[in-house]
Amino acid sequence: MAGISAPTTLIVGANDGPLPGAMEEIRCPIAGARLDVIPDASHLPNIDQPTAFNAALLANFLRAGR
Repeated sequence: MAGISAPTTLIVGANDGPLPGAMEEIRCPIAGARLDVIPDASHLPNIDQPTAFNAALLANFLRAGR
């Protein structure tokens, strides 16, 4: 993962059991990576909270375009 150089955003639902913690461990070795934890969402944050998910995704696209 340390070799990833593209702008990276990991997105996870806050209520997805141990995954928010696991995603933080994945984020750490990726330079400049972000972790967006979507409140009130489980395993499918794009379904549970589509507005918050889309905002996180759009923010990553905007960062990638710089």
